[in-house]
Amino acid sequence: MAAEVLGRSFTIDEFLRPLCEIKDFEQSDADGVWKLYTIQVFGLAVAGDVRLAPGVVAEWLRPEDFKQREPMTRTVRFVLGHMAEQGLLPPWGK
Repeated sequence: MAAEVLGRSFTIDEFLRPLCEIKDFEQSDADGVWKLYTIQVFGLAVAGDVRLAPGVVAEWLRPEDFKQREPMTRTVRFVLGHMAEQGLLPPWGK
């Protein structure tokens, strides 16, 4: 997905790095059945002057911006909450 949005491939040094894996039982909105969902979160360093691929409409947000914006899915809020608890959101220590 990142390659499609940014419109380019990545070198091995740039490639995505796993940040965390979240497993959680949730009731499906589609059929009401309880299911184990697995979410894998990856990080990708991007340059400050990065450009999106032509025709891509996107908005860069900081983690704290997600609390004040709509529409935002419950899943996004859940993942960000989990990552905040684990200390996986910026600013990162150097």
